[in-house]
Amino acid sequence: MIYLITSIVLFITQFFLIGLHQVKICAELFYFPWLVSKGLLPYRDFFDHHGFLLYYLLAPLAHDTSLTLTTIFFYMSQAINLALVLMILKRITNVVGFILCGILFTLLNYYITDNSFWFETSVTTFYLLIVLITTIKKLKYKEIIIGILVLCATFIKPNAIVILLPLVLTCSPIQIVAPIAIGWGLIYSLYFFLHGTTQLHTYLFLFNSSLPMKFLLPTVGPGDLFFHLLLLSLFIFLIVVSILNRKLRTNIVYILYVLTSLIFVIVLYDRVHFVPLIAFICIFASVVVVQSKKIIKIGVITFLVCFIIILCRSIKHEYLHFYSKSKYSPPIYTSVNKSILDAIDKNKLNGKRLFMFGNAPELYMLTNQSPPVSMSIVLYPYFHPFFPRLDERFTQEIQHSKPEVIIYPIPKDKEYSSFPLLQKYINDSYRLLDKKNSFEIWIQKSLKPTPLN
Repeated sequence: MIYLITSIVLFITQFFLIGLHQVKICAELFYFPWLVSKGLLPYRDFFDHHGFLLYYLLAPLAHDTSLTLTTIFFYMSQAINLALVLMILKRITNVVGFILCGILFTLLNYYITDNSFWFETSVTTFYLLIVLITTIKKLKYKEIIIGILVLCATFIKPNAIVILLPLVLTCSPIQIVAPIAIGWGLIYSLYFFLHGTTQLHTYLFLFNSSLPMKFLLPTVGPGDLFFHLLLLSLFIFLIVVSILNRKLRTNIVYILYVLTSLIFVIVLYDRVHFVPLIAFICIFASVVVVQSKKIIKIGVITFLVCFIIILCRSIKHEYLHFYSKSKYSPPIYTSVNKSILDAIDKNKLNGKRLFMFGNAPELYMLTNQSPPVSMSIVLYPYFHPFFPRLDERFTQEIQHSKPEVIIYPIPKDKEYSSFPLLQKYINDSYRLLDKKNSFEIWIQKSLKPTPLN
C-alpha cells in the first residue's frame, strides 16, 4: 500500500511540475519528423547527425503544427520514465529507498530538463527498460531482449552503445551484441539499396566523431555550477558509502551506468543531456540505502533528505519563475512567421517554391513544401569546419531546385553571412519584391512583376 500511495503522489507531483508548464520542443523534433512523414529519407535527403528512430515515432504526429500531439508524447515519455524508475526501485531497494529515491528522481528530472523535449528523454526510456530487465532473474531470451533495446537506443543516439560497458559485467556479451550488429547491418543494407550509405556514415558517425574535440571542455555558466556541485557531491557520497559498506565491487555496475551516461554530456554540453545520468544516480542511491546498516544508514538517509530539501528550495524558485511567464507560443507560429505567411498570401505567392535564407525551417512546414536544400535545419557554428564548402553546396542545390521565392530574415542570420557564392547567385537571379521590418521577399526575375509594398 505504501508503494502504491507513494507512486500516486509522485505522479501527481510530476504532473504539477511538468504538465502545467510550457514544453520546449526543439526544431529537430517537429521538423525532421515532418520531413519523414513527407517521404524523405534521413541523411540521404536531408542532413542530420542524430539517430532516426525518434523521427519515425513522431512522424504520425507531425501534421499537428500546434505541436499539441508532440507535447502529449513528451508527457507520456516522462510518465513512462517515472513508472520504470519506480518499478526498478521496487525490485532493488526497500521502502525508504523507494520513497526517497522516487522523490529524488521526480525533482531532479524536472530541475535539469527545464521542460525541454530532447533525444535523451527517449534514450532514457530504453535505458530504464534495460535495467529493469536485468533485475529479472528468470526471463527467457533475456540477453537478446536487452540487445534489441540497446539497438533501439542507438537508433536514437548512436553513442548510447556505451551502456554495453556495465552490461557485459552481468550478461552474455555475444547474445547482447548480436542483435545490435544484425540491426545496424540491416540499416546499412537498406541505405545501400536506397543510395544513401555515404550520407548515413558521414553524417551519423564521422560528423559526430568530430564534436567531442570541440566540446570536451564546455563552458559552464554560473547558474549550472550549483547543479553540478549537487550531482557531484551526491555521486561521491554514494561511492564513499559503498566503500564503507564494503560493496564497491558489487556496485561497480551502477557506478558504470552513471559514468557511461556522461557520454551524452561531453559531446555537447546542455542540461537536457543529463537525463540518463540522474536516472542512474537515483537507482545507485536506492541500492546504497538498502545496503547500509545502522549508523551508516541513518547518515545516508539524512544526506538524501537534506539533498532533497536543498533541491526543493531551488525548484520552488524555478517553478514560480516559469509559472509567472506569459502563455507559451509554439515555436512554429511566431509573429515573424505569421507576417511572412501574410506577405506570401498578399503577393499571391502561394504554391511557389521558397527558400528560407536563415534558421527558420518551420516555414517549410507552414507552406507544406519540401525544402530546396538538404541542409535546411538550423545551422550551427560547428557545421562550417566539417563542411568547408557549404557555400558551394548551397549554391549548387539552389541552382538545381530553382526556388521561385527567397525569404531573407532581418537581421540576417550570422551563420548564413559567409555564403558569398550563394548571395551572388541570388542577386543575379532574383529581385526584391517586398520588404518589412523583420524580413525581405525576393522572387525570380522571370516572374511577373508585383508592386513593392
